[in-house]
Amino acid sequence: MRKFLTALTALTLIGGVLLGAPARTLAVGESAVYWISTAAPGAGTGCASPTHEYISGDLTARLNDLLDNILDEVAEEDYASVTIAICEADDGAQQVYEMDDDTDPEVDVAGAEITIAGVQWDATSEADVADAGDVVIDGNEDYSPFEFNNADVYIGYLTIRDAFDDNAGAAIHFEQDDEEFIYELNLDHVVIDGAWIDNENGAGVYAEGSVTIADSTFTNNSADGGSGGAVYVADAIAVTISHSVFGNPNNDSFGNFADNYGGDIYVTGGGALADLSISNSQFYDAYAEDESGGSIAAICAVSVVSGVTIRGAGANENGAGLYFNDDSGCGTDYTVTVTNSSFLNNEADSQGGAISDGQDSLDSPLTEVTVTGSYFYQNEAGSGAAINLDGTNLAVSKSTFIDNSTGVSGGGAFELYYNETVTITGSRFVGNTSEGSGGVIRQNGVVDSLRLVGNTFIQNTTEGSGGVIYAGDTESLTIESNKFQRNTALEQGGAIRVQDATTGTSITRNTFTENFAEQGGAVSINDGEVDSYLWSITRNTFTKNRATLNGGALHMALDDSGNVVTPNVKRNRFKGNSAPAAGAVVVESDYGTERAILKRYERGLRGNSFQANRATRERRSANIGVHFDE
Repeated sequence: MRKFLTALTALTLIGGVLLGAPARTLAVGESAVYWISTAAPGAGTGCASPTHEYISGDLTARLNDLLDNILDEVAEEDYASVTIAICEADDGAQQVYEMDDDTDPEVDVAGAEITIAGVQWDATSEADVADAGDVVIDGNEDYSPFEFNNADVYIGYLTIRDAFDDNAGAAIHFEQDDEEFIYELNLDHVVIDGAWIDNENGAGVYAEGSVTIADSTFTNNSADGGSGGAVYVADAIAVTISHSVFGNPNNDSFGNFADNYGGDIYVTGGGALADLSISNSQFYDAYAEDESGGSIAAICAVSVVSGVTIRGAGANENGAGLYFNDDSGCGTDYTVTVTNSSFLNNEADSQGGAISDGQDSLDSPLTEVTVTGSYFYQNEAGSGAAINLDGTNLAVSKSTFIDNSTGVSGGGAFELYYNETVTITGSRFVGNTSEGSGGVIRQNGVVDSLRLVGNTFIQNTTEGSGGVIYAGDTESLTIESNKFQRNTALEQGGAIRVQDATTGTSITRNTFTENFAEQGGAVSINDGEVDSYLWSITRNTFTKNRATLNGGALHMALDDSGNVVTPNVKRNRFKGNSAPAAGAVVVESDYGTERAILKRYERGLRGNSFQANRATRERRSANIGVHFDE
């Protein structure tokens, strides 16, 4: 049997002992223990001899009446700590405690430490906790059981169902306005199901300050007209959620809902930075109907997300899985870290099917998002099917992206906008698609540095250009030691399309195999007016890439300035590539003559190896050809 309340009748269990020391010194005063059960009142030593008797047919002995009586006594006696043990049925089965009114929120228990726990019937001098489903508090779709102000509160091992309030926090409302102390709310093995609020926040839980939630379940809670379908934490200081479940993995109708932000969770630092930690938890089928953060929305929160699964979340705007922002003006730089987590089948109508920062300013204090060892599968968005970041640095490593898809704005996995540094290493991308450009990555604004090192890209596709990468206006683009296999673009660059004014492009030691496009079966580069010596393509292997027009492996448009420049392409191997013209390499030109351009090519393409490349229409250009743009 699970032991929870140690030496209960000796008053050794108080709220501050349960989950760590409180943030304040325990007030001077006595402690008290109360028992609530269906037995007749007795000595107050256990469920069979409780201090308070619950009688379902007596309108003066419903749970709200008993809690009011207890809390009145706590306030009157000025107890420093109180434990309320709520008992399961006398046969060990489920006991439902009904309410016919809200518990009185006006009772002043400020400064107390309050523990409320469901216990087994035979708990006496040493109480054994009940299963959460065996002690059920029923709000009857009209009432709210728990409201506290300026107290340390622990609630554990019970279920709260069908709570309602026209204020925030239908099941649990936890406020604090004491400027001297920080109070804590702890939830442990709590189930909150079917809570509902109207035009407020936090249907299941509304809290302020510090909150810890462990081993708990939140299902079918709804914040109509508000945010935080299951949990809303305002003026957050530290929020820790672990080993908990939001929604039901076997029934998609049990997800939590918010009209605005955070179908499951909304956390805001309220103008200061909060600490948010979510670990080893699962989130299913949450929805933010009008705004962003289908599952989780965090505002001004230094966030660490580890071992988390988010599946089936939806958002009308951005970030169906995770949404981060700082629109409350936190001012201080902060970061977000995601490790060993999975994002499955999430959908945002606008940006970031799994993750979005939703920044309104390029100078916003969210400086970096780091993703390590995580899995992204079948996420969808208008742009950036997995991750969309505006003005935030991104570091991705050892992660997998499979079958994510986006609309015409592009970015089958990522959309990047005015980021300083983006680094993606040791990751795998398979079957991602985009109706716009960039089957995996679309850069949609200046990026100072974009580095792709040691990744694998297989069968990614776009209806535009760049079957894997569409990059432009990048100060430094490094693509090194990656594998590109069977990627497709209907336009240019089956694997890579580099667009105008990318001044420092380096494509080195990659393998390109069986990629396909109209031009540049593997790579297409348009350097605009940038001198070609600022970029290089060296020591790559191009094998069996195809183009339907020209440049079976490589397409270069190098001379928008009016000058015939020398391509910087050296020490590459081109084998078995094909196109109707220029089976391996084509340079597209508006200026000069074929003879002059080819002479330049001889210098710029020295040291490359060409073998068994084919031009099916213009056979003399099996290896190298010139295309004059008309």
